[in-house]
Amino acid sequence: MIMYGANIYYWRRYRINYTFIFGFKQGTELGFREVLFLSFGLATLALICVISNLDMEMDPETGDYKALTELLPLNLVLLVMIVLFCPFNILYRSSRFFLLTALFHCICAPLYKVTFQDFFLADQLTSEVQAFRSLEYYICHYGWGDYKLRQNTCKTSDIFNTFYFIIAVIPYWSRLLQVQNTA
Repeated sequence: MIMYGANIYYWRRYRINYTFIFGFKQGTELGFREVLFLSFGLATLALICVISNLDMEMDPETGDYKALTELLPLNLVLLVMIVLFCPFNILYRSSRFFLLTALFHCICAPLYKVTFQDFFLADQLTSEVQAFRSLEYYICHYGWGDYKLRQNTCKTSDIFNTFYFIIAVIPYWSRLLQVQNTA
């Protein structure tokens, strides 16, 4: 997000009409300040989560709540997902809706005409394979209850290892379907 904010800054500075190129509605596009505000806000939430986790680990009074301290990262991911899918007009609703629409078009690539924003988002998603694998690990770690025992049994599961490769292929498959649709 910081790089995207820097891109917006330079696009505006050199008078590149990125709002037209991406197909944003006039007046609803985010400027570099808003993008940087969101990225620094997310970074601050992540830092608060890490510091809270460390504080709860070191404090003798809360040291017994090991399962509760393990739930802090999950709460952070859930908060980000809730904000992303929130239907109310808070935190740049039109931009979130635009992102979700482009994401839907990436998933259903052969069914829609590929536009530049779909192409750009699919390229970004191919760079985020490790982040998607981390989300898969979160689902495994919290879904199977490993956080209660503070152990990691995900890597030994055949289901996890199979989905580890499937998750890595999905963004590239979507990108391939987009290329076939434009040809």
